[in-house]
Amino acid sequence: MSFAPHSRAWLKSAVTALTVWCAIGNSWAGTPVSGEWDPAIGGVFNLLGWRGTAQFDVPAGCLTAGPVSVFSTDPCVVNGGGLNFLGATVQFYKLTDVALPGGAPTIDTVLFGAGALTVNGIDVLDSQVQKVASGYTGFAPTTAGSTYNGLDLYGFAIRFDDMLDATLVYGQKRGNGFVGTPGSNEAAGNFAQAPVIYTTPEPSSLALVAGAMALAALARRRT
Repeated sequence: MSFAPHSRAWLKSAVTALTVWCAIGNSWAGTPVSGEWDPAIGGVFNLLGWRGTAQFDVPAGCLTAGPVSVFSTDPCVVNGGGLNFLGATVQFYKLTDVALPGGAPTIDTVLFGAGALTVNGIDVLDSQVQKVASGYTGFAPTTAGSTYNGLDLYGFAIRFDDMLDATLVYGQKRGNGFVGTPGSNEAAGNFAQAPVIYTTPEPSSLALVAGAMALAALARRRT
């Protein structure tokens, strides 16, 4: 089989990209981990739901057969780049809209950026993250309360707990700030909890995805 000079060049580039991506997949210092949840809030927001996703970066060397609790000071974490919070998205919706075609529309979205909280540890079983323990984010303002039923404006903070999963803490907005702190407001009962489903891709899956991306790039350039 022979290729025209430009075809050989693109093929060489694709093979090089595939090799690099596979190497990354097999020696990933930080493995991407995703968490998802979707419960009702309850309390003063008794008809409001909060569906969320969060992304973390975990050293591959910490993902052992377990079961094991891994802390931020453990060697696999220190030598592997740390336990990193990459961000989270929380969408608020009315529970009364769940039966609508296409599901309940989002009435407000709160974004928490990378590094918004500190990850203190994870629980691992069969090379999969089972739980995440973290500190709080700060309060992020939202119109969800007022849109929902005319309540005052609120701010929401989140944290993750190796016993309670995701915790949503809320505080009323006052001037340029909020009433209380995430910690004090949770202690006062102004919070909701949600079980989180964590997904940890296998290293081989990362390599396969990378390979597919390289081949797709080649196909686009040859068409």
